[in-house]
Amino acid sequence: MAGSADGGFDEGEAVSEHDVRQDYDDEPWNRRANPAALVHWPALLMGTFGVIQLVFSIAGCIWLPCALVWNWVDPEFFNNDGPQWQEVLLGTIAFAVCALLNWVIVLGARRLDKFENYRLVVWAIVLSFFSLPFIYCGVMTIPVSVWSFVVILHPDVRARFDAVARGNIKQPTRRI
Repeated sequence: MAGSADGGFDEGEAVSEHDVRQDYDDEPWNRRANPAALVHWPALLMGTFGVIQLVFSIAGCIWLPCALVWNWVDPEFFNNDGPQWQEVLLGTIAFAVCALLNWVIVLGARRLDKFENYRLVVWAIVLSFFSLPFIYCGVMTIPVSVWSFVVILHPDVRARFDAVARGNIKQPTRRI
């Protein structure tokens, strides 16, 4: 051990700024994942695919009545076998329901990123499993939904949701 008999330093002994007591990890929370980092990518991907599905739903709501009107204007375009008003009405209602469901998914993704309204986030994740109206997006939305469920079940993420709900943590407002 370096130093003199009285506990001081010997002449010429190197003195460093390093304190051995700081070598130990006394902050175990630094090794934990940041909850905001955990939810960032699932929220971003879920919101992105929700917007894509929302655009398809709104396009379907617009396209079907336009096809019906086009059939009335030019019946030869559809070889006199164009869409009927009952089919257009049911299809438009179905696309409107899909638009509503995808709006919930987009809202849930935004709330996931802000750690607000845990129930809405859970509902949004459940709805994103269905991938409506463009079912082919299911190749991406189903794995993202599973990933999102795993993330929101993480204890630190759940604790952040609870802290935000109690008002203990103020989330920074972001402008998008």
